[in-house]
Amino acid sequence: MTSPDQPTPAVCPARTGGNRQLMDAAFPHEAFPTALRDLADTGPVHPVVLPGGLHTWLVTDHHAARALAGDQRLTLDIREIPEPPCGLGRTRYPEDGLAVRGRHLMNIDGADHDRLRRQVSPLLSHAAVQPQRPMIEAAAENALRDLAGQDPADVVAHYARPLASDVMSTLLGVPADLRAPLADVTARLGEPDPPDSEPMHAALLEQFDLVREAMERRRTDPGDDLITVLLKAHGRDRITRMEIQAMISLLTAAGLETTATLIAYGTALLIEHPDIRRTLLTDDDSAQAVVEELLRHHAPLFTAGWRFTTEPVEVGGTTIPAGAFVLLSLAAANKDPGVFPHPDDFRTDRPNAAQLMSFGHGPHYCLGSHLGRLEGRIALRALFWRYPSIALATEPDALTWQGATLNRRLTTLPVTLGTARQRP
Repeated sequence: MTSPDQPTPAVCPARTGGNRQLMDAAFPHEAFPTALRDLADTGPVHPVVLPGGLHTWLVTDHHAARALAGDQRLTLDIREIPEPPCGLGRTRYPEDGLAVRGRHLMNIDGADHDRLRRQVSPLLSHAAVQPQRPMIEAAAENALRDLAGQDPADVVAHYARPLASDVMSTLLGVPADLRAPLADVTARLGEPDPPDSEPMHAALLEQFDLVREAMERRRTDPGDDLITVLLKAHGRDRITRMEIQAMISLLTAAGLETTATLIAYGTALLIEHPDIRRTLLTDDDSAQAVVEELLRHHAPLFTAGWRFTTEPVEVGGTTIPAGAFVLLSLAAANKDPGVFPHPDDFRTDRPNAAQLMSFGHGPHYCLGSHLGRLEGRIALRALFWRYPSIALATEPDALTWQGATLNRRLTTLPVTLGTARQRP
């Protein structure tokens, strides 16, 4: 077994663009799938260095990632690590839209994690989400109206993000006048600025101010929404106000970024594949199969939440030392050929589609999975029904991508809409 004291960077030979770090946002997107597969072919776990210089361990094997997602020897709570890895400084790293102050579902384990999860899970279950279909359909119609007035039209800025923001804000109970500012600042927190930079710090403070304002408004004017439910739980001593604030910030960021990534990537792929687009528009069940494969083909989150080993952990003959920083690659797990044959092919008839890792696995399985799936189906069906001749306004290889460590997403998706179809 190997157990290097100081991991060395995993540099993947891109077939275009030369040698660059896989986790670098500048890594050419067209080479990304091949480079990720080449890395995974060399073993299930790899020492890598993130762009900011932090040493970590990247798990690329499906079975290993699935097992480690529920392994109690790994924790999301850095307070459990006496000597955090170099670069962490006892804080989460790198700071991002999902890493907020306070205890929340992505930096806590055990009984406290279960307590917090119980406060929101009933409201995001499959049964609870399905009645939200009319609200999501209305959000899609609103976004389509806004999209129609844009020239040029950008699916990311004018459709995917507004729709995702509208849906999550409605479920949370964010007042109408706070929705656009909260969506804007949450998007800024997803930018690749250094976590300790002044713009990032200012954005974080602005987000907290907006969340606190939303909480205060719901306190004096309660509604049928998540914030009101959490405030009632606070009154029964089930959650603290800081935990509510952290939960709202987390759900806002998660609901915006991941859903917008799914919608934008799905739009880009379906524009280029009319056969898959016909399947999407056949019926809701067919659309569900398309969305499941979209989630596998391009996981909205490249990696799961940060984890730290509380003791040495062996993975495929390699020992990850205690106190190490570990990232589970959802993207690589979804492209594991031992689980998904011909992983780069887009197939809606995979018999094991339920094994996709896009929402994680185990106790930290994404609470928003049912909502995200439903939003994806509704948003994509609405867009391609309204604009059957929608096309890219640029060459596919000219599209630009942002992020790599957590979320690899399109920065823009310029399109020509064509003639709109009108409902009778």
